[in-house]
Amino acid sequence: MVVSGRQNPVVVITGPTASGKSDLAIELCKEIDGEVISLDSVQVYKGLDIGSAKVRDFQGIRHHLIDLLPPTEQMDAARFGRLAREKVGEIFARGKRPVVAGGSGLYLVSFVDGLTDMPPADKELRERFRKQKTQDLYNRLVELDPEIAKELHPEDRIRIERALEVIAISGRKLSILRKEGLKERLKFPVVVFVLCWERERLYERINLRSRKLVDSGIVEEARGIIKEYGSRDLFPFRSVGYKEALEVINGNLKEEDLADAIAQATRRLAKRQMTFFRNQPEILGWECEPRQETLKKADKKPKSFNWVDLSFRELIDISLRGLELGLRRVYYIGGEALLLP
Repeated sequence: MVVSGRQNPVVVITGPTASGKSDLAIELCKEIDGEVISLDSVQVYKGLDIGSAKVRDFQGIRHHLIDLLPPTEQMDAARFGRLAREKVGEIFARGKRPVVAGGSGLYLVSFVDGLTDMPPADKELRERFRKQKTQDLYNRLVELDPEIAKELHPEDRIRIERALEVIAISGRKLSILRKEGLKERLKFPVVVFVLCWERERLYERINLRSRKLVDSGIVEEARGIIKEYGSRDLFPFRSVGYKEALEVINGNLKEEDLADAIAQATRRLAKRQMTFFRNQPEILGWECEPRQETLKKADKKPKSFNWVDLSFRELIDISLRGLELGLRRVYYIGGEALLLP
């Protein structure tokens, strides 16, 4: 049977770190004759394998957008979105089905709704930002681009800096530039599955993952990258896991404390990811099932997600449905119910 993106949806499996996205994507591809497009902002870099938890066993499933760049270069969301949309067309042309898997919310928005080209990184600006407190940078962003500031967590320093950098270089708000990118939006229907977990169970998985990163040699991997490229100031070293490993290398963190430090940073990341997936789809006008109670920054404790438990068979059935789902449909589903043995 010929598969066409005009009728068949692009499937996206997303959610917080350690929620089981990669394994589920592979199993789904086996059932629907699919190929995986990675939606991970660190797996695009060559050599950063342990810290990004790159899939080591593809199980015969073709994977895309992994190991694209050396860590001396920088991927941006607009470029990634274009590359991912190109891969979707290629996969459909081969009669296969694309399954996008990863937890980067900004990359997901860029892929589905498009982003305009952004100015390149500016080392002088970033050096200036590093001397300032995260809260001060966030307050500045609230003044300059409140729409973007509303979407970002006040501690999401990387994206706060990037938004301020874009404004400083281009003289235009990131929110305006992003709207201009809508002309590049994905033309195929999209169904997004957000994997949801009870907080304590997710934290248990994060703790296990963090210990595995250390035991697998993330510090040694980081040392090898530094030796190969002659620099510790590499953009992907700002990501969770590598940032903490670099602290060990620099003598600011004891190696016996590394797993706990990574786990703590990953829990904060997971909270930001779930805040994004709770609020952003509805802001973008995507249809959501079930509807979520909006999480405000003033909320001290995260509210529980509303989700439904689907069987793997039900997940497959929805993945094979076409335009009847609408152009942009989001399902919040229980990750543990789909936990693979």
